[in-house]
Amino acid sequence: MALRDEVLADLRSLSAEEFVSRRVLDRLPFAFASADRFSQWVATFNETIGVSADHVMLVGSSAVGVSLNPDKNYKEFDGQSDIDVAVVSKEHFDQGWMYLRNNHHRRYRLTDLRQRVAWEAHENNKIYWGALEADRLLPLLPFGNVWLPASTAASTEAVGNRDVKFRVYRDANALRMYQEKGARFLLKKLEGKLQ
Repeated sequence: MALRDEVLADLRSLSAEEFVSRRVLDRLPFAFASADRFSQWVATFNETIGVSADHVMLVGSSAVGVSLNPDKNYKEFDGQSDIDVAVVSKEHFDQGWMYLRNNHHRRYRLTDLRQRVAWEAHENNKIYWGALEADRLLPLLPFGNVWLPASTAASTEAVGNRDVKFRVYRDANALRMYQEKGARFLLKKLEGKLQ
């Protein structure tokens, strides 16, 4: 059975909690051949971003081996896939949240439409779930000047010189709940309950 079919079968047969544990969070990320290689890769930037290595993990296709974005038709991880890094850090989440909240009026002056849309999505949804998808907003955030070079440094040969995108979660529970919410959404899409 192809990996895509295995993942979709698990999505249909497991609870969201079991799916997230088995396929996303409690496993060696798909993008790495060994735990040692993953640990070495995380060590290249975890001190720079100020977060301990045990608070850094992968999500998305680099963790699962299949994109969990239904718009990508559950495409398997390949040479075009990026690396989504989940960072659990109350300090960084709160800094980002406070910046977005205190500077909400700046959103309307942004010339980068993708940044403006991402900012709005955070105000309306993501912040509620304790998630900060920093990839588009990173240049604006207080810690962006430190994390941007770390993102570049993480795009090494070890991950095929891929784009590395950081997502910040307020705590481990927020990370788990956000992933479980996504799994429930995917199951509804698969069952045809959502368009």
